[in-house]
Amino acid sequence: MDTGGKLIRAALAISALGIAADVVIATRLGSSGTASLAASIVLGAPLILAAGWQIFAADRIRPSPAPFWMLAAFVGWSALTFFWAVDQGAVVSRLVTDLQLLTLVWFGWQLVRSEESLRAMLGGFVAGCFFVVALAWQAFAEGNAFEDVVFEGGTRYAAEGFDPNDMAVTLALGIPMAVYLAVAGRSRWRWLVLLYLPMAASAIALSASRGGTLAAAASLACAVVWLARRSRTALALTLALVAVGIAAVGWFVPWDTWSRLLTIREELGGSISDRDVIWRVALTLLAGHPFVGVGAAGFPRAALPALTPWRNPPVPYVHNTPLSVAVELGGIGLLLFLGVFALIFHGVARRGGNHRSLVIGLALTWFIGCASLTWEARKGTWFVFLLGIALAGLRPSPRPELQ
Repeated sequence: MDTGGKLIRAALAISALGIAADVVIATRLGSSGTASLAASIVLGAPLILAAGWQIFAADRIRPSPAPFWMLAAFVGWSALTFFWAVDQGAVVSRLVTDLQLLTLVWFGWQLVRSEESLRAMLGGFVAGCFFVVALAWQAFAEGNAFEDVVFEGGTRYAAEGFDPNDMAVTLALGIPMAVYLAVAGRSRWRWLVLLYLPMAASAIALSASRGGTLAAAASLACAVVWLARRSRTALALTLALVAVGIAAVGWFVPWDTWSRLLTIREELGGSISDRDVIWRVALTLLAGHPFVGVGAAGFPRAALPALTPWRNPPVPYVHNTPLSVAVELGGIGLLLFLGVFALIFHGVARRGGNHRSLVIGLALTWFIGCASLTWEARKGTWFVFLLGIALAGLRPSPRPELQ
């Protein structure tokens, strides 16, 4: 009996579930923010214990791959910006968060050495997303609408503690993971996981997140292409479930929530909820610090003078992850950050078709979703890195359905 393997897979599933629902966990622990110490301990303890057992049992530490070292270089460069940062205290705080996230990726790399471990981790994240969906619908049923103190729009709903935009992108990231579990799983009941697709779509609609909706649409498009290449039956089932989800959303989601989603086209050609003001300030700062940036997590302090007259209270985050990285860490930091993705793509280029499809789906969803979010220090982003690094290091399985 593979007791150690089962415990490791359980730890991976629990930690991944916690990552998907990290905001809810942090909120219920009374923590201030998703990077709080209490939430980190709750989310990381199972992974740390399992990794310690894995290293002890194997009597060796698994060598880290190139994408991990690129990620470590990104963290190192972020730390170096302390010496010229406009807000050195913010650099220290960001470094603590980055080191925690880098440790999470390293422990995950030590543990995910088989398809079974990979599926356990993916299953945990999707289970966490199911939990978030349930809480979003609970908020809707109880009439607990999200209150945005800066922007106005249609009525929006989100799971406890979540910003609707963050929740929507988190749920969108779960879509390619659910599809992978359906096509690469071994259980005869594996197709049931596709029920996640309409459920995620319904919660994303409740969030009225335009960026999250675009990310989910791209993710669903990837899923359709992926499934069309695998099985006509699976494709038909997926399309039927999506149709059911659309019908349910159209029936239950109130019109004022829909009204916000229906402005996607206008917003893409407009101010995108006034983010264009923030982006112009960010580009101005980038022009002044093109190579080394203003310092990790330094944009709020650097942009405050320009944005204070426009916003009250001012909340000057970049709302575009690649641009945020470029402004704060310069072109060097952006190259390191994007280099992680490049090395992951290189690593899975010759892997099984399902591995490639999962990485493509995750990357496309992430880039679209994070085009309007500041997510470089969020667990969701680093979980994508962990999955990509793990997939690049897995040996292709001889079983046909996993190729």
